[in-house]
Amino acid sequence: MSVGDELSSRTVLVTGAGGFFGGHVASRLSGVGAEVHSIHHSEPSQSLPESPHRRYVGDVTDEQFLDTCFREARPEYVYHLAAKTTSRGESAGVVETNVTGTKNVFEKAVEHDAEGVVFTSSAYRYADTRTAKTESHPVAASSLYDASKRSGERLARSYSENEGLSVAVAVPFLVYGPRQTPAGGLIPSAIASALEDESFRVRCTDHVRDPVFVGDAVDALLNATIRLADDDWMLFNVCGGTGMTAGEMVGDIYELVGADARPTYDHAAECEQTASHLVGDPSHAAELLDWKPTTSWRDGLRRTVEAARRESDS
Repeated sequence: MSVGDELSSRTVLVTGAGGFFGGHVASRLSGVGAEVHSIHHSEPSQSLPESPHRRYVGDVTDEQFLDTCFREARPEYVYHLAAKTTSRGESAGVVETNVTGTKNVFEKAVEHDAEGVVFTSSAYRYADTRTAKTESHPVAASSLYDASKRSGERLARSYSENEGLSVAVAVPFLVYGPRQTPAGGLIPSAIASALEDESFRVRCTDHVRDPVFVGDAVDALLNATIRLADDDWMLFNVCGGTGMTAGEMVGDIYELVGADARPTYDHAAECEQTASHLVGDPSHAAELLDWKPTTSWRDGLRRTVEAARRESDS
């Protein structure tokens, strides 16, 4: 039986569904026939390609709001992707959303008898070395965001061990794809500049990342959901295992778009404060989930650029 068949007619709740990754998770689940309920921090600016069954607008830090969502949706599975990613000037909000909000989601999942939770952490959990990161690689927390996501992992482990909640912790590396706004990072912002035939400054030219297409990343989360029937705890990388420098990725973008403008390359001072080498080892996910990315960088980039071009022309 396929993953789609397994999840068809299941009731699920997706937090962070107004975001890039969460929106793709909600769309895919709806597409395979799941009854999707989604939580958005604010009203979406545009409709998702496949609308979830029920949309709630509110904050995961609001326990009363969250209790209403769980009581009405009665989800069998929860996908917790809601997170605050910026910390400059918003330290209290980062901790409240990523720690308190995550605790609230786990608590309500237990109270309302959910079968399991899939929680997304961050590849920035790993110490910065030039080796591929396995799940047992030393951890580090170089920013408030990193520390908050690491706290979410510890909460996940605690609820699994002490409350009997089945939890899968996904560790995504550089997820990219259609519908990602320029504010979402290097790839979408470079695509936006290339489509406008404008130059783009690559600040951390030699930094290495592990890009994984969003469709493949969603597959990993869905595969993990099915696995929760047999494992009450798992942590796995969502990655391809192939590193590319920021300069290489942006160069490929400008070549594919066919822009006359060219990117500029340097190594800004702030680059010293971020991980220089984030490449994952996908072998554990391959063994545990029977999953590996099937979309090549070139094909995923082509699909992403085509979607961005259609959006800019509309």
